[in-house]
Amino acid sequence: TAGTYAKVTVDAKGRVTSSSALLSADVTTALGYTPVSAGASNQWTTSGSTISYNTGNVGIGTTSPGSPMTVAGTVESTSGGFKFPDGRTVASAPSTPLMGNAIGQAVGPGTAMFAALSGVVGLNSSEVLRSILIPKSGTIKNFYLVTNGSQPATGSLVATIRKNGVDTAVTLTVSASAVAGTYSDTTNSFEVSAGDLISVRIFNNASGGSAGVVALSAELQ
Repeated sequence: TAGTYAKVTVDAKGRVTSSSALLSADVTTALGYTPVSAGASNQWTTSGSTISYNTGNVGIGTTSPGSPMTVAGTVESTSGGFKFPDGRTVASAPSTPLMGNAIGQAVGPGTAMFAALSGVVGLNSSEVLRSILIPKSGTIKNFYLVTNGSQPATGSLVATIRKNGVDTAVTLTVSASAVAGTYSDTTNSFEVSAGDLISVRIFNNASGGSAGVVALSAELQ
């Protein structure tokens, strides 16, 4: 049949007796290489702070056919950078700090107040007045809050980051009777898109005024 073929079979006199297209199996069989499937879940592996990538027997460099080659590196920091054995690094996306100040303001008993993760000073009963506009897509994480007094023994103080007026999983609790200090949620995170509105709802479960809220911050990455 007319066409262009990668494989042909010839007889003793060099005459083509058959022809066919080249298949991936012909390459792996002849050369002993295993093709890497795009997006294969087992290519990236982690062990502690070490990240490895298995190229899947593609015969790069001095790798012999049939033997996987692994490129290993270590996580540079909690920001997720990657360092190769030869010293080259691949940095993770830069993060943007979100920082607010509440100047030691307390929250009344059984009351919710709102704080802004920006330079806006003080708490406010209006969420709209303490919402900030997110300028880029990313992940919000590493939420911190500082108090400058003890929380009453009758109840806790709970701070929750909200997105577009809805609570997220990022929340921290200042327990009843807790002393002044720094409290955080470095476990949970949530995704944001450019144009989302972010605020912090602080609710006092105590029967008296809460510990003063001095400052709060989070990270947008």
